[in-house]
Amino acid sequence: MIVTPRDYDLAIYSIKSLSKIIKIENLFIKIYANALKFEQERRIKKIIKKWSRVTLLSNKASFNSENSNILNEIGRSYITDRGRSELRVGMYESAPEIWERELLRLDTELVGIMDPDFEIFNGDFLGIILAKLESNSKIGFHSTDYTKTGDYFNTHKTKDDFYSNQQTILMERYHTWFCIYQRSILEKHSDFSYYEKIDNDKHYTYDHSAKLQEVLKSEYGVIGESLDSSLNWCYLHFSGFSNNDTLKGFNLYLYRLVRIGIHNGFKHYLKSDLICKKITKLCKIVYKLIKLKRYDMERTKFSWQ
Repeated sequence: MIVTPRDYDLAIYSIKSLSKIIKIENLFIKIYANALKFEQERRIKKIIKKWSRVTLLSNKASFNSENSNILNEIGRSYITDRGRSELRVGMYESAPEIWERELLRLDTELVGIMDPDFEIFNGDFLGIILAKLESNSKIGFHSTDYTKTGDYFNTHKTKDDFYSNQQTILMERYHTWFCIYQRSILEKHSDFSYYEKIDNDKHYTYDHSAKLQEVLKSEYGVIGESLDSSLNWCYLHFSGFSNNDTLKGFNLYLYRLVRIGIHNGFKHYLKSDLICKKITKLCKIVYKLIKLKRYDMERTKFSWQ
């Protein structure tokens, strides 16, 4: 899990939710502090100190977030140490840059990604993923969620207008917010870069990891898998939370509770489907009544904007 200053407030809830999976045998979790302040790192350490298999890494010593060159790059593409083109969205490293570097440093057969705005309510879904990977060696990566190829209006652009802001075909992807890979397959190819191409006047967009997964399937013969949608009550991805610049404190607490209620009716606490459905309806009313949609609208732009 990579935590930036903009993710931090919601990431605290996600980190606490690791308690739902930490007892799984041979599971080791690393949280990567990406240009966090000392006080923020200290709070995370306080939360995880009771878990022997959860550790905190930091780029504080290797990444200078006060570098004026980095400030000038925000909103523009830059070249990483591995020669990849990435978008600088803040005074911190890009997630794909860290994934490619840090995942290959892990000494385990399987390595995974969990977003800081991904909260776990029930850990059973992870056991299912691990069982699938163990039973079928052809599965190179397994995510919680999958989206097939489809038409999409691309709003992903930079200060230099590097991206086209036009109708595009968004390619299939096994989403990065929770995805486990065979480490051996990433040793062959590990470029998580965002990618676009034009072919026969058609514009194709590959979200982060989509091009990587296409290459792994076509050139190395593996397949991808995702969970059945009936299990999505076990977790919630808040989707682009780092783009929220006003959602803090009590407002975040309230927003999170309402979103969970809409998502699964607190099924992870309540056994009655009827009660859960009523809670979902009530939360939808509250969501509209106190205009929580304004926070979701913030996510239509990047954090650098």
